[in-house]
Amino acid sequence: MLKRLSIPSNRDISEDVLNNLKFFSSVNIVIGYLRSTINSFTASAPFGPYLLPPVDMQDLFKKKGEI
Repeated sequence: MLKRLSIPSNRDISEDVLNNLKFFSSVNIVIGYLRSTINSFTASAPFGPYLLPPVDMQDLFKKKGEI
C-alpha cells in the first residue's frame, strides 16, 4: 500500500504552518493509518488483534529536538 500526502503549493501558507503540516500533522495521520492497518491485519490472528500503543507525537518531537 502506498499513500501520498501533498500540500498544494499554490496556497499562501506561512512557513510555521507548513512545517507543522509536514512534521506533526502528517506523522499523526500516518501513525493513525498504521494503527488501523496493523489492527485489521492481525484481527484474525491466533493471538487476537494487535493495536499499536498511542504515541504523544508532540512530546516525541520535543525530546528528539533536545538530542
